[in-house]
Amino acid sequence: MSIVAHLRNVAFASPYVARILSALGGRTLVAARLIVQLAKLWAIGTAANVFADRTHLPVPGNSLAMLLTFGLLASRLLQMRYVEAAATLLVRHLTLFFIPYAVGIAGLWSVLAPQALHSFGVLFGSALLGIGVAGWTAQHMRRMQP
Repeated sequence: MSIVAHLRNVAFASPYVARILSALGGRTLVAARLIVQLAKLWAIGTAANVFADRTHLPVPGNSLAMLLTFGLLASRLLQMRYVEAAATLLVRHLTLFFIPYAVGIAGLWSVLAPQALHSFGVLFGSALLGIGVAGWTAQHMRRMQP
């Protein structure tokens, strides 16, 4: 597939952007597509955070951003191909986002140590509950299939 044909399938914000990027070449196209898609996801996240702050909702903006993204995808106002490459990149490197939290927990271990056993119990119990519900749901859905 040629770069121009690929650009038509990717459907950037305007055809002018597609023409400019096709003139720049393949690697630049991939980088630009990622930047545009990351900007879209960032804009959704920022809008949800601003909404949560201004309405004083007791829900984190990140959770609202997830719900907003799901709603936009489900209603087809945002098509998956407009954010798929950026989402794949972010999910692929998801574990790197937890490193600062792990370092922070290690730094605060003296404060967290008295509740460590309780915290691990809650985490283990919630993991078991999640696995159990997922298994029960899968079995129930399998029985419903003809």
